[in-house]
Amino acid sequence: MQIELGRVACIPHEQLGQGKLPMDETRLEYEGPAFTDAALKAVPNLDKVETVALWDTAVTDSGFGELLRARALIEVSISSDTLSGTVLQLLAQLPALRSLQIHRCSRISDNDLQHLAGCVGLRELYLKETAVTDRGLRAICALPEVWSLILDDTTVSDDGCVSLAEMPRLSLLSLNRTRVVGHGLASLRNNEHLNAYLEGTPATDEGVTALVGRLSNLMRLSLNSTNVGDLAAQALSTLPKLSDVRLSHTKLTDAGLSAFAGHPSLEAVYARGCAVTTSTVEALRKASPRELVVYAS
Repeated sequence: MQIELGRVACIPHEQLGQGKLPMDETRLEYEGPAFTDAALKAVPNLDKVETVALWDTAVTDSGFGELLRARALIEVSISSDTLSGTVLQLLAQLPALRSLQIHRCSRISDNDLQHLAGCVGLRELYLKETAVTDRGLRAICALPEVWSLILDDTTVSDDGCVSLAEMPRLSLLSLNRTRVVGHGLASLRNNEHLNAYLEGTPATDEGVTALVGRLSNLMRLSLNSTNVGDLAAQALSTLPKLSDVRLSHTKLTDAGLSAFAGHPSLEAVYARGCAVTTSTVEALRKASPRELVVYAS
């Protein structure tokens, strides 16, 4: 979930040179190498901008220093193969920063995360496709307000998840295509409205069973494209608040799917690419006290 801040301002490079940033715009978004350090420097009224999204631009580490003028900046989204942890050191100085979304920045690693330790107002933190490992998570685990943490496509494992137990508000944790098996999540705080994503991980039935034993408030769990099966489904069926479970392309069979029959909160089950029959799917729908949707085609 992202913070919505007014209209989008995708400003052409030539327009920047003319100093034309509409006064009612709070968002600067640019994609591609035509946007350079000079272009960012030329943005007028940068102190009014609240959201910046720069996708594969030519802005360098030093060029990002211009964002220090953006004292109202709340949300930053970046993807780049060239930027380093220097960017985090700069962005950490922004007083209003609440959402930092890093996508595909392979030069950002564990040591760089120490710059974020003082960002106590941060709510969202994306570190997708970075070089962050378990060790780096120890630098951010004390951030008091982070509710959404995205670590997709990193080498984070269950050991790193144990560090996240210190995050008091964490309610959305995405670990898609990491090395997480599942048991590390049993260390998390049992926060309300908890959602977790473990797609494409080495998750196991035993790992899922371990996290279920701890996280009774879990509302959504995605295990698509993993090797979990009926034992994981049976464990998940005991979670009283579970509303959305995703088990597509797993070892789920009719035996595991049937375990969800009559579940009081379940609203959606994903079982595409699994060995489940139409009759079991229909029986599950009929047994539900809600309008259960089962995706099993």
